[in-house]
Amino acid sequence: MSSSTPTLSAVAPPAADLSRPRPAAAAGSPVPPVPVLAQAHAILLPADAGEHGAEVAELAAALRARAAGHPGHVAVVEAGDAGTPEVSLWRSLADLRDFAYRSRDDLLAWRRRTGLPVATERALWWIGDGRRPSASEARARLADLREHGPTPRAFTLRSPVPPGSARG
Repeated sequence: MSSSTPTLSAVAPPAADLSRPRPAAAAGSPVPPVPVLAQAHAILLPADAGEHGAEVAELAAALRARAAGHPGHVAVVEAGDAGTPEVSLWRSLADLRDFAYRSRDDLLAWRRRTGLPVATERALWWIGDGRRPSASEARARLADLREHGPTPRAFTLRSPVPPGSARG
Protein backbone atom coordinates (compact mmCIF):
# COMPACT_ATOMS: atom_id res chain seq x y z
CA MET A 1 0.00 0.00 0.00
CA SER A 2 1.52 3.32 -0.98
CA SER A 3 -0.22 5.56 1.54
CA SER A 4 1.60 6.34 4.77
CA THR A 5 -1.56 5.81 6.81
CA PRO A 6 -2.97 2.28 6.64
CA THR A 7 -6.58 2.09 5.56
CA LEU A 8 -8.80 -0.70 4.38
CA SER A 9 -11.64 1.21 2.83
CA ALA A 10 -12.87 4.71 2.22
CA VAL A 11 -14.85 4.51 5.44
CA ALA A 12 -13.10 6.38 8.24
CA PRO A 13 -13.01 4.92 11.74
CA PRO A 14 -15.69 6.26 14.05
CA ALA A 15 -14.88 9.52 15.79
CA ALA A 16 -13.73 9.16 19.37
CA ASP A 17 -16.19 9.97 22.11
CA LEU A 18 -14.30 12.73 23.91
CA SER A 19 -16.65 12.56 26.89
CA ARG A 20 -14.98 9.27 27.91
CA PRO A 21 -11.39 9.77 29.06
CA ARG A 22 -8.87 7.24 27.76
CA PRO A 23 -6.02 5.84 29.82
CA ALA A 24 -2.51 6.33 28.47
CA ALA A 25 -1.71 3.84 25.71
CA ALA A 26 1.99 4.50 25.19
CA ALA A 27 4.33 1.52 25.38
CA GLY A 28 5.47 1.02 28.93
CA SER A 29 2.62 3.07 30.36
CA PRO A 30 0.77 1.49 33.27
CA VAL A 31 -2.36 -0.53 32.63
CA PRO A 32 -5.33 0.74 34.65
CA PRO A 33 -5.85 -1.29 37.85
CA VAL A 34 -9.56 -1.75 37.13
CA PRO A 35 -10.63 -4.86 35.22
CA VAL A 36 -9.46 -4.50 31.63
CA LEU A 37 -10.25 -6.92 28.82
CA ALA A 38 -7.12 -8.44 27.26
CA GLN A 39 -7.40 -9.72 23.69
CA ALA A 40 -5.12 -12.04 21.76
CA HIS A 41 -6.03 -11.63 18.10
CA ALA A 42 -4.44 -13.61 15.28
CA ILE A 43 -4.98 -13.27 11.54
CA LEU A 44 -5.00 -16.70 9.92
CA LEU A 45 -4.50 -17.77 6.32
CA PRO A 46 -4.82 -21.35 5.04
CA ALA A 47 -1.54 -23.30 4.95
CA ASP A 48 -1.74 -23.47 1.16
CA ALA A 49 -2.10 -19.69 0.76
CA GLY A 50 1.65 -19.24 0.27
CA GLU A 51 3.68 -16.25 1.46
CA HIS A 52 1.52 -13.19 1.99
CA GLY A 53 3.28 -11.52 4.91
CA ALA A 54 3.03 -8.04 3.38
CA GLU A 55 -0.72 -8.33 2.84
CA VAL A 56 -1.30 -9.66 6.36
CA ALA A 57 0.90 -6.88 7.79
CA GLU A 58 -1.17 -4.33 5.85
CA LEU A 59 -4.39 -5.74 7.26
CA ALA A 60 -3.00 -5.86 10.81
CA ALA A 61 -1.79 -2.25 10.58
CA ALA A 62 -5.14 -1.05 9.26
CA LEU A 63 -7.05 -2.87 12.02
CA ARG A 64 -4.63 -1.44 14.59
CA ALA A 65 -5.25 2.09 13.23
CA ARG A 66 -9.01 1.56 13.38
CA ALA A 67 -8.75 0.26 16.95
CA ALA A 68 -6.70 3.27 18.01
CA GLY A 69 -9.61 5.49 16.98
CA HIS A 70 -12.14 3.53 19.02
CA PRO A 71 -13.03 5.09 22.38
CA GLY A 72 -13.01 1.70 24.12
CA HIS A 73 -9.47 0.81 23.05
CA VAL A 74 -6.92 1.14 25.88
CA ALA A 75 -3.63 0.02 24.33
CA VAL A 76 -1.78 -2.28 21.96
CA VAL A 77 0.58 -4.26 24.18
CA GLU A 78 2.20 -6.34 21.42
CA ALA A 79 1.82 -5.63 17.71
CA GLY A 80 1.07 -8.84 15.85
CA ASP A 81 2.38 -10.04 12.53
CA ALA A 82 1.80 -13.11 10.38
CA GLY A 83 3.13 -15.44 13.08
CA THR A 84 2.39 -13.59 16.31
CA PRO A 85 -0.96 -12.67 17.80
CA GLU A 86 -1.62 -9.01 18.52
CA VAL A 87 -2.25 -8.31 22.20
CA SER A 88 -4.49 -5.37 23.00
CA LEU A 89 -6.50 -4.05 25.93
CA TRP A 90 -10.12 -2.89 25.88
CA ARG A 91 -12.42 -1.19 28.39
CA SER A 92 -15.23 -3.72 28.03
CA LEU A 93 -16.73 -6.59 26.06
CA ALA A 94 -19.23 -4.14 24.55
CA ASP A 95 -16.41 -1.92 23.24
CA LEU A 96 -14.53 -4.84 21.68
CA ARG A 97 -17.75 -6.25 20.22
CA ASP A 98 -18.51 -2.84 18.66
CA PHE A 99 -15.00 -2.68 17.17
CA ALA A 100 -15.27 -6.22 15.77
CA TYR A 101 -18.66 -5.41 14.23
CA ARG A 102 -17.38 -2.19 12.65
CA SER A 103 -14.27 -3.96 11.30
CA ARG A 104 -16.13 -6.80 9.59
CA ASP A 105 -16.82 -4.87 6.38
CA ASP A 106 -13.15 -3.90 6.22
CA LEU A 107 -12.08 -7.53 6.54
CA LEU A 108 -14.47 -8.54 3.76
CA ALA A 109 -13.25 -5.69 1.50
CA TRP A 110 -9.63 -6.72 2.10
CA ARG A 111 -10.51 -10.32 1.25
CA ARG A 112 -12.23 -9.26 -2.00
CA ARG A 113 -9.28 -7.04 -2.95
CA THR A 114 -6.52 -9.58 -2.19
CA GLY A 115 -8.41 -12.77 -2.97
CA LEU A 116 -7.07 -14.27 0.27
CA PRO A 117 -9.43 -16.27 2.49
CA VAL A 118 -8.61 -14.63 5.82
CA ALA A 119 -9.93 -15.79 9.17
CA THR A 120 -9.30 -14.47 12.64
CA GLU A 121 -8.85 -16.13 16.00
CA ARG A 122 -9.48 -14.29 19.26
CA ALA A 123 -9.06 -15.22 22.92
CA LEU A 124 -10.14 -12.90 25.73
CA TRP A 125 -9.41 -12.72 29.45
CA TRP A 126 -9.73 -10.17 32.23
CA ILE A 127 -6.77 -8.55 33.92
CA GLY A 128 -7.02 -6.16 36.82
CA ASP A 129 -3.65 -5.95 38.45
CA GLY A 130 -2.13 -3.34 36.14
CA ARG A 131 0.21 -5.81 34.40
CA ARG A 132 0.76 -5.99 30.65
CA PRO A 133 0.16 -9.41 29.06
CA SER A 134 2.90 -10.71 26.76
CA ALA A 135 2.82 -12.33 23.31
CA SER A 136 3.76 -15.67 24.89
CA GLU A 137 0.81 -15.38 27.30
CA ALA A 138 -1.44 -14.53 24.33
CA ARG A 139 -0.29 -17.66 22.46
CA ALA A 140 -0.95 -19.74 25.59
CA ARG A 141 -4.46 -18.28 25.95
CA LEU A 142 -5.26 -19.01 22.30
CA ALA A 143 -3.98 -22.59 22.71
CA ASP A 144 -6.00 -22.97 25.92
CA LEU A 145 -9.16 -21.81 24.12
CA ARG A 146 -8.53 -24.26 21.25
CA GLU A 147 -7.90 -27.14 23.65
CA HIS A 148 -10.55 -26.56 26.32
CA GLY A 149 -13.10 -24.24 24.74
CA PRO A 150 -14.32 -21.11 26.51
CA THR A 151 -13.40 -20.88 30.21
CA PRO A 152 -12.69 -17.91 32.49
CA ARG A 153 -9.01 -18.34 31.50
CA ALA A 154 -9.74 -17.81 27.78
CA PHE A 155 -13.15 -16.98 26.32
CA THR A 156 -14.73 -15.41 23.25
CA LEU A 157 -17.15 -12.63 22.39
CA ARG A 158 -19.82 -15.30 21.88
CA SER A 159 -19.10 -16.95 25.25
CA PRO A 160 -18.23 -14.01 27.51
CA VAL A 161 -17.17 -14.25 31.13
CA PRO A 162 -17.99 -11.28 33.38
CA PRO A 163 -15.16 -9.32 35.01
CA GLY A 164 -14.18 -10.71 38.37
CA SER A 165 -14.94 -14.34 37.43
CA ALA A 166 -11.26 -15.02 36.92
CA ARG A 167 -8.29 -12.80 36.27
CA GLY A 168 -4.75 -13.47 35.23
